[in-house]
Amino acid sequence: MVTPSFTRGLARPRLGVAQIVFFVVAASGPLVAVAGGISTTYAVTGIVGVPLSFVFLAPVLALFAVGYAAMSRHITNAGAFYPYVANGLGRSAGVAVSFVTLIAYNAIQIGVYGLFGWSLADFVGQKAGIQIPWWLCAIAALVLVGVLGALRVDLNAKVLGTMLVLECATIFVIDVVGFGNAGPGDSVAPISPGSLFVGGVGAVFADILD
Repeated sequence: MVTPSFTRGLARPRLGVAQIVFFVVAASGPLVAVAGGISTTYAVTGIVGVPLSFVFLAPVLALFAVGYAAMSRHITNAGAFYPYVANGLGRSAGVAVSFVTLIAYNAIQIGVYGLFGWSLADFVGQKAGIQIPWWLCAIAALVLVGVLGALRVDLNAKVLGTMLVLECATIFVIDVVGFGNAGPGDSVAPISPGSLFVGGVGAVFADILD
């Protein structure tokens, strides 16, 4: 009797609860959101009330999470959002959402590589005086991600876990330094509805939701 050289699915036990949490939380990119997304939202829109948008969007995300978790008990398809939309709104809507998601997430991925490449090249240039093309750093990151993707999934979980801890530690240090060195005067403008609901507020909600 010939024993198959491979089995379908993940080897067990390969991923535990902690590893899955690392994957999920790391996918949201805490440091990318703080250093890239939120700061870019300020720069592009010029809206001071960005912090208040989190208060309005949190219930929306909570409602989405409840519905998503409830549907996940009945839909086990690996097709991401497609099976959820297809079951709820029909196949045509599911196909449309899948194409929009594919284009949007690939655009985000390209943007993240560009942001990483520029940030790393600028950091090395400032600290070491070495000028590296940003696109070279971006390609290096792309190759590294590709190599890790081809390796064992539990190794990827360990790498993501380590990076996630470093991200959270960096954000904590930034918060401590920021609050400890606040600018002169106090202002409630960032949490004032009048500072949020102005022209361009849609871009704020779209960016924060993403």
